[in-house]
Amino acid sequence: MGSNELTHLPDAVLKLRDLKTLALSCNDLTELPPEIDQLSALTTLDLACNDLSVLPEMHSLGCLTELDLGENGFTALPPQILDLAELEKLDLNSNHLSSIPADFRRLSRLTDLDLSENELREFPRAILDLAGLKSLDLSETHLAELPTEIGQLECLTHLNLYNNQLTHLPDSMRRLTRLESLTLLDNRLTKLPAWIGELTNLRELRLARNQLADLPEEIGCLTRLEVLELDGNALRDLPAGITRLTRLETLRAAGNQIATLPKDIGELNGLRYLDLSGNRLTTLPRSFGEISSLYELALGKNPWPEPLASLAPGDTCSGSLGAFYEYLRRLPAGE
Repeated sequence: MGSNELTHLPDAVLKLRDLKTLALSCNDLTELPPEIDQLSALTTLDLACNDLSVLPEMHSLGCLTELDLGENGFTALPPQILDLAELEKLDLNSNHLSSIPADFRRLSRLTDLDLSENELREFPRAILDLAGLKSLDLSETHLAELPTEIGQLECLTHLNLYNNQLTHLPDSMRRLTRLESLTLLDNRLTKLPAWIGELTNLRELRLARNQLADLPEEIGCLTRLEVLELDGNALRDLPAGITRLTRLETLRAAGNQIATLPKDIGELNGLRYLDLSGNRLTTLPRSFGEISSLYELALGKNPWPEPLASLAPGDTCSGSLGAFYEYLRRLPAGE
C-alpha cells in the first residue's frame, strides 16, 4: 500500500486481524487510527516517508519486530515504541529528534537501529545498554565525540558515523572486533589510531574527507578489507603495510598529497577500482603494472612528466591501458 497518496488507513485493513506485514511508506498519513492496535499479529510495520508526528497506543502489537518511522515529523521519540519489547529493527532516520530517553534501553532485543539525520548532537547513552546491537547508523547527527563506553557494543558489525564532527576515536573502539563496516566519511579526524589494525573483520573502511596526514602501518593487518576510501585527506604517502591487503577491490585516495607509492603496490592484484587522481605523483613503481585486474583506473590531475603524462589514464577502464602497462613493464627493476 506504499506510494498511494493515502491520507488515512482504510477501515478494511483494520479488520485483517492475521496481518503480519503492513507497508504504508510514501503516503500522506498524518495520523494512525487507534484501531491499529487491534492488528496484534503484525511483525513488520513500515510507515516511512509520511507526515506522522505522534503514534496511537500500541500495547497489543507485542509481535512487532520491525518498525520503520523514517522520514516523518517526530520531534521526540514516541513513548509507545518503548512498549514494543520484541522489536529488533527500528528506523527513525530523518526526523527531528534531539534526544533519546533513558528508557530506550528497554528495547533490549534491538539488533538494527537507524537514527541518522536527526538533531541529536550527543551520543544517546541509552544505546550503550543495547548489548545485542549489530547495526548502528548515527550519520548526520552533529556528533562531536563518542563516549568511551562505545566499546561495550561488542556485537556491532556495521557502524555508520558519516558526516559528523568527530576529531578522534576513543580507544575502547578497539573492542569492536566484529565490525565488518566502519564509515567515518566527512568528519574531522586528524589521526587514525594504530589499534585500527585489531579490527580484523573489517571489509569496508571509509575515511574520505577527514584531515588525515598519514595512516598507521597497522592498517596492513586488515587482511579481509575489500573497500578502502581515503579521498580528500592530507595524506603524503601510503604505508607499506597497505600492500598486505590482498583482498582489496576498491582503493580510492584521490585529492590527497601523495607523492610516492609503496614499491610493492603490485601485491594488490585483486584491485578492480583504483583512484589516485589529484595527488602529487610523478612516477609509479614498476610493480604497478602487475595490477592486471583493474576495471577502472584514475590517475589524472597529477604532475606527471612525459611519457607518463600522455599514458597515465585520467579515468578509464582496463581495456585501454595497453600502452600504459607496456611502459611500466619496461621500467628498470627496483623502480
